[in-house]
Amino acid sequence: MKLILLKDAKAISGFVFSIVSSILAVVLALNHHGSWVVFVTLAFIVLFFSVVRAEKRYGK
Repeated sequence: MKLILLKDAKAISGFVFSIVSSILAVVLALNHHGSWVVFVTLAFIVLFFSVVRAEKRYGK
């Protein structure tokens, strides 16, 4: 991984937000709370856009 990707705050914050949302979704699912689906969907959407941004900056 190149240093330019690690300096990209938007991409890194998107990855971190996606991981945190996924963990929160698991906790909510274990507690039988219905809003876990929203957090899983949100995590996938944010992860998609973070990967697209990282691909634009890192890959060809």
